[in-house]
Amino acid sequence: MTVPRILIVDDDEGFRNLLATMLSSENYKIESVESGQSALDIFPTFQPHIVLLDVIMPEMSGIDTLREIRKIDQAVKVVMVSGWHDLGVVKEAVELGASEFLTKPFDPMEFNDFIQRSFTELNY
Repeated sequence: MTVPRILIVDDDEGFRNLLATMLSSENYKIESVESGQSALDIFPTFQPHIVLLDVIMPEMSGIDTLREIRKIDQAVKVVMVSGWHDLGVVKEAVELGASEFLTKPFDPMEFNDFIQRSFTELNY
């Protein structure tokens, strides 16, 4: 059986570690990277089922990273994560194929439920 894989992409190391810790109690394989370019570098070999992608990052934004991910994989579930809610960004992310948009901070229990539901939808 394939272990569900999650790629966390956020320039905030503390937040990446928090998400990894929140998800570590489940049987997921988790990779976390600090930039969009790092995500694109690891993407082909890691082949995540879900990408948790920060919107605002230096050098390459989450939107630009999403655009590049879609060139590699049209099916991967991409969840945009941000500390602010801009309807224009949400609309653009959805148009580019983002599955969800989570606003920080979020409840850890609701987040875990969301991830479990996502993998259920992906038949894991």
